[in-house]
Amino acid sequence: MPSPKNISGQNIRKTRLSRKLESDDFCSECVSLGLDISSDELKQIEAGDYEVSDVMLETISKALEVTVTSLISGESEIKKPSNRSPHS
Repeated sequence: MPSPKNISGQNIRKTRLSRKLESDDFCSECVSLGLDISSDELKQIEAGDYEVSDVMLETISKALEVTVTSLISGESEIKKPSNRSPHS
């Protein structure tokens, strides 16, 4: 069995399903955030058969409202709003 091309795919799938997001709806959310991704590409990512760039991972984490770290580690980390002032 070939080694996976990413380590986040299973965690992306687990998180997406825990949020009851269908793949088409999730892909539409990613597109609205600037990541052009199809359901077929998502399926390959989640299976570990597609290399995921850091930019892709950042957008996917935003769409799932989790941290990039949680997608890599598998530990649940919900993004918290920033307390920083936009003028700091």
